[in-house]
Amino acid sequence: MGRKILPGLVKRGNYWHIRKQILGSRLRENTGAELLSDAETYLARRIEELRQAKIYGVRPKRAFKEAAS
Repeated sequence: MGRKILPGLVKRGNYWHIRKQILGSRLRENTGAELLSDAETYLARRIEELRQAKIYGVRPKRAFKEAAS
């Protein structure tokens, strides 16, 4: 029996992408990971970041360069 893939992860080419609705926000981005385990770890971290922002109002730390783009 094969391993189940987390809902919201889609493989396009060599990389895993996220396509998921979380707490009313759409999350669509490239994980930059070729391995499923790395993509699942990245997705779990992004879900936690969004949950912290929505529920507790914690703002993510960003560099000026990231915010400007």
